Amino acid sequence: MQEDRRRLAWSRHPNGILVVSVLRMIAIAILAVARKLSRMGYSLETPSWSQVAEHFLLQLCGAILDTKAFDTV
Repeated sequence: MQEDRRRLAWSRHPNGILVVSVLRMIAIAILAVARKLSRMGYSLETPSWSQVAEHFLLQLCGAILDTKAFDTV
């Protein structure tokens, strides 16, 4: 994922690393709960991690994304 590729000032500071790691753990926990709860009613199959992440990103950023430009391609 190359998360450590950029070396910003806050990413070298111990408090910055702590804050980012806590936020990342919270985000992963939210996605895990959403994945667990989003089972289809007729099946025990859960969606993939990428499907859950894509759904969350579309829900969060869908209002600001201009998808009409992509639909015509």
